[in-house]
Amino acid sequence: MEKLISKSKAAIAALIVVLMVVSLVPSKSMAAGGIVTDFVERLYTVALGRNYDASGRDYWVGELNAHRKNGAEVARGFFFSDEFINKGLGDDEFVTRLYRTFMNREPDAGGKSYWLNEMGNGMSRKRVFDGFINSNEWANICASFGIISGGTGIADKCISDFVERIYTVALNRNSDPSGKKYWADKITTGSMTGTQVAYGFFFSDELNNKNLSKDEFLTRLYGLFFNRAPDKTGYDYWMSEINKGMTKTVVFNGFANSKEWGELCAIYGIEKGTAKYAPSGYFKGESVEMTDEIETDLVIFG
Repeated sequence: MEKLISKSKAAIAALIVVLMVVSLVPSKSMAAGGIVTDFVERLYTVALGRNYDASGRDYWVGELNAHRKNGAEVARGFFFSDEFINKGLGDDEFVTRLYRTFMNREPDAGGKSYWLNEMGNGMSRKRVFDGFINSNEWANICASFGIISGGTGIADKCISDFVERIYTVALNRNSDPSGKKYWADKITTGSMTGTQVAYGFFFSDELNNKNLSKDEFLTRLYGLFFNRAPDKTGYDYWMSEINKGMTKTVVFNGFANSKEWGELCAIYGIEKGTAKYAPSGYFKGESVEMTDEIETDLVIFG
């Protein structure tokens, strides 16, 4: 009997210990809050170069936990705060802190030189900041803390907007993340120009499968390259040429070599590139020598 009582006491004692341990283990939400706290404290250390103050830290943690702000918005609050601005940092130190904050490393010589050169040519600090918050590295850092990054994963917002516009005008839909990144990377690395990217959309399987009428194809060219609806004189000219047998490729080249397209690309900071214009008189089935920038096969209207 005494042994039974002793075992019961031992079991109860063990249960109490277990309950005490369980009560000390943070819940998932508490653990997540701790990670968010680490995220904010890191910004104080790396961006501002000091330890956090409790009230400021708690404010930013609260904004993130309530999903009122994402990682990019919080980081912007640090980099463009009065405290940061009043430090009077030079461009060199500004870029260095961006690298440490958004890429978790010291700047490489080539990258740092690029950003300093851009700033020397008039690029604003806010534009440079956007380049970093839209990087893959920042997206990965935020993910490791369970934070929504607020960036696109595409370093240059202008390139991101340029590609998004092509999706909207040419394909009449929003971009998909993987497709948008693919085209943006092509522009960022210099492996494709604005004209080449536009060609990729207008002669894609997706657009081809839409079986657009001649009118709709022409209207979308006006929308993308001229940023407007067709004017009657221009529309009548192109439609006349199309009805005579001018191919889609030749029509595309006519728009791609326009002054308006060059000006649009310049607005986004994109290299336009060139496409050799083939004048009227090229009929179905014919081909013409193009520049290296676009394919040589002429695509006919259905």
